[in-house]
Amino acid sequence: MKRSTIVLAAICALALSFAMATMAQEAAKVAGNWEMSMSMGERNFTRQLTLQQDGGKITGTAKSQRGGEAKLEGTVDGNNIKFTITSQGRNGQARTQEYTGTVDGDSMKGTTTMNFGGNSNTANWTAKRSAAAASGGGTQ
Repeated sequence: MKRSTIVLAAICALALSFAMATMAQEAAKVAGNWEMSMSMGERNFTRQLTLQQDGGKITGTAKSQRGGEAKLEGTVDGNNIKFTITSQGRNGQARTQEYTGTVDGDSMKGTTTMNFGGNSNTANWTAKRSAAAASGGGTQ
């Protein structure tokens, strides 16, 4: 009786460790340079993202098509990505843009919510890894 209890406990522990290892997905590798596009109404926007990655944490910069640069911070969990870009508006007020999406190899897509001046807008975005990013941009 004691022996079967020990064997059953060992089997349960093994099954639990296997299940936990399966659930813990490695963060998608997003370090490097990305070209982001999004449309809002009839306006199209592009940005150049430079991402650094430390496990599931990402940091970096986002350059607008007009040359302005903003700070980027976020996370990657499996193939899910979430980040915020914070910049200064023309009137000096902080503007935040929250992005959520999924990573699929050398492409990403998702939605963004832009908050500035008390107004909030939502748009879809896509990003492709830049060819220039083949060798750099982060630790992973």
